Amino acid sequence: MTDFFYKFVQMFNQFYENMTRYIEKIDRIVKQGKILLLLGQRNSGKRKIIEKFASKLMNSEGVDPGRVFGFDLDDILERLDLEENIFFFKEKIEQRLGKSLADVKKPVVIVFLQIQNLPKIFSAIARLKESNPANIVILMTSSIDLTDNKAFAKNLQPLTETIRVFSGGINEIIDARVTPLNGNSVLESIFCESLSVEKFQRLAAIVAGHEEKIRQFQRDYLLFGVLPEIFETDIPNKRWQMIKDHLRLFFERDLLRVFQITDLQKFRQILTVLSFNNGNILNLLNMCDDFGINRNTMRKYAGIMRDTFLIDFVPSYNKEIKKPTMKTPKLYFLNPGLVNFLNRVRDYRSMEQSKNFERLLDSMLYLNLQITMQRCEQPPTLFFLKDYQDHELDFIIDNGKELIPIGITYDNAERKNKIKTFKYYVRYCSQISNGVIFGDFDEIESLEMRGAKLYLLPIWMLF
Repeated sequence: MTDFFYKFVQMFNQFYENMTRYIEKIDRIVKQGKILLLLGQRNSGKRKIIEKFASKLMNSEGVDPGRVFGFDLDDILERLDLEENIFFFKEKIEQRLGKSLADVKKPVVIVFLQIQNLPKIFSAIARLKESNPANIVILMTSSIDLTDNKAFAKNLQPLTETIRVFSGGINEIIDARVTPLNGNSVLESIFCESLSVEKFQRLAAIVAGHEEKIRQFQRDYLLFGVLPEIFETDIPNKRWQMIKDHLRLFFERDLLRVFQITDLQKFRQILTVLSFNNGNILNLLNMCDDFGINRNTMRKYAGIMRDTFLIDFVPSYNKEIKKPTMKTPKLYFLNPGLVNFLNRVRDYRSMEQSKNFERLLDSMLYLNLQITMQRCEQPPTLFFLKDYQDHELDFIIDNGKELIPIGITYDNAERKNKIKTFKYYVRYCSQISNGVIFGDFDEIESLEMRGAKLYLLPIWMLF
């Protein structure tokens, strides 16, 4: 209820204050009379985003705090009340307001956290919204993708607009901890604008003098991962404990409660096996044979990991290429810190020397590409490209006008290989006219190859 809501409407730290990319989208959804659903992994900031939007409603738009109500379906007592009487929440709100929700003339804001825990409530929420679509604002979160949930599809999907929440990006960290970016973004310029050395130089000038500090934040990002709370402390042991607690919460609340997975040891084994293959082409059959895992179990558990936003699959690009290319998707973990935790890597030097390091760099780039794409009015599509001779482009951005290969590396030999691969694919694909590689470069460079340009950017420009 309202008291619950105030438990988490508190002073925001700087990092959360800069997670503003969602607020305009939420505002548009609410003004269209739709229900909002935020989807994302646990601890990715969904609750904080709703806090921030609710604070905006109360402070900027005059919504009475007494007309804001919250229900946390992770709370066992709250859930038991609703199990007993699915309209319990409605009755409590109407009792507080002193009138039926169908008759309210001023906005009432109702927050449902972690709705995946009680699918039977979906129909009640839908009926509530339909009773007064103009004045009832409903905000929901879920740490499980509800796309294939039949109850959600039947009752809530027609009334709902969904936003996928990714944990914070380098952009937010720099903006909060280093220097104000004022909306400037290197990645966004790659997506949405024509590229030039001069444009990249202007963006680099914004963070001039802060290069080493940015690189330190990137090292932390690679080692400890992307959960926003990680950046609230500088103590390594505390950070690893947060990652362990995050994993425990996922096992207890999602695996046991929602998916009813009882063999948690087997699930953890498969999770660890997949972490060894972060950034690689997803060959489940080979993994099953190598580790002696049942194929159906592997498919089922990998699907659960995808539905709970632990992993993602990047499709292969196979259009407009005059060469046979691989069709199997690549696997990426959405939290580098979890990969290191599962692989028992606890310091940067060990991580840098591990076989997984280049793929962890890919993960960092992938996450920040996904976050940036959300800012674009017409989000591009992301692919990777690899042929059967092992010529691989880490990612390809398809913005509808051209294909932009984009990659990242710290390794000098790999840098040369990525440059050669760009030149190779320019020969086979006329849609490639620009490309970008982030690496251990001292300055911004531009190379011209067969009429296409490849920009080499220092890795601290990944923002």
